[in-house]
Amino acid sequence: MATRAFRNIGIIGGGAWGTALAQTLCLAGRQVLLWAREADVVSEINDTHANTPFLPGVTLDKGLRATSALGDLAACDVILMVAPAQHLRAVGAELRKAVPAGMPVLICAKGIEQATGKLLVEVLSEVMPEAIPAILSGPSFAADVARGLPAPSHSRWRTRRTAKRSPTPSAIVICASIGRRTSRACSWAAP
Repeated sequence: MATRAFRNIGIIGGGAWGTALAQTLCLAGRQVLLWAREADVVSEINDTHANTPFLPGVTLDKGLRATSALGDLAACDVILMVAPAQHLRAVGAELRKAVPAGMPVLICAKGIEQATGKLLVEVLSEVMPEAIPAILSGPSFAADVARGLPAPSHSRWRTRRTAKRSPTPSAIVICASIGRRTSRACSWAAP
């Protein structure tokens, strides 16, 4: 079984959860580019290393960079989709134009698409059929994660081999303790 570590990570969503994940991954030694739609959030993250509208009281790692251009994420090894559930379809459709086929996309949002009743992985598979979808799940809160408190999380990935059997992610599982001591955050093992 081969293991691949993602070093260059793109995160879509500059809210509390997206920023907390970005902070954690920076502290784990990853290069992180955070996309936010709000120009003031992008400026504040880049200029003062803070995101006071969404994550007040947390000083962000100086290596964390933010952008408002989805195309900037094209060079990333993996994308964490942290946009709210009801925006995943629109953001995913735009992202598809910007990133190469085969891009791993880890859904970090919760919920279902209200208009269709579909799971978020189903929505992602419709708008980004060439992506490698995955789902992050775990009992965690953004403020705790941003402050480095332990928060176990799990993800499930879909591979080409399992895609023929199931439209939802399966077969590859990672378990990482998200916190200041994370050393293997965002890695995956191929069966």
